[in-house]
Amino acid sequence: KKGVVSEFDGVVTSCLVKQDAYVAEGTPVFSVETSEKLKVELMISKYDIAKIEEGQDASINIAGNIYEGHVSKIYHLATNDSSDKNKIKTEVEFDAPDENVIIGVEADVTINTMSSEGAVLIPFESYYSDNTGTYVYVVENGLLAKKYFEAGIVTDEYVEVISGIKEGDEVIIDAVSDTSLGSKADYNG
Repeated sequence: KKGVVSEFDGVVTSCLVKQDAYVAEGTPVFSVETSEKLKVELMISKYDIAKIEEGQDASINIAGNIYEGHVSKIYHLATNDSSDKNKIKTEVEFDAPDENVIIGVEADVTINTMSSEGAVLIPFESYYSDNTGTYVYVVENGLLAKKYFEAGIVTDEYVEVISGIKEGDEVIIDAVSDTSLGSKADYNG
């Protein structure tokens, strides 16, 4: 007669009985998902899990809405995903969810594993390595040269330079080989 009141704010995600039905006391009637402590569950590969730690900041994109969050839990038991690969379940919790969060849809999550301020960066496509170390091709005095450097954080877009290259060095992005070393630099890098 009073209706049903949830113990917490949330969203009704399913109705387990038909309208006007009589049910016995204690029978589940609704499923309610909290709208306060929302999280996204991720499956992380064995190759990436070493970079992930609880508390790391994350960015969550749901339907074009971006939310800040943090890694709240890393499970210590691998499970098989849909492609039958072992993955580690990880949870990212929203810091401040709003009414635009759509519960139950896929989300794109970026976990910030490393950061560096004031770093010199080079484009990833100019970055090479061999048995001696990491290097780039540069223009020195109008000629093509190979320059070894110490790399820091590497992403799919940029490589952080720790030492060996300074701001203002002209780095070649075009495909180059060692056979071109010492020739006049006529590249669009």
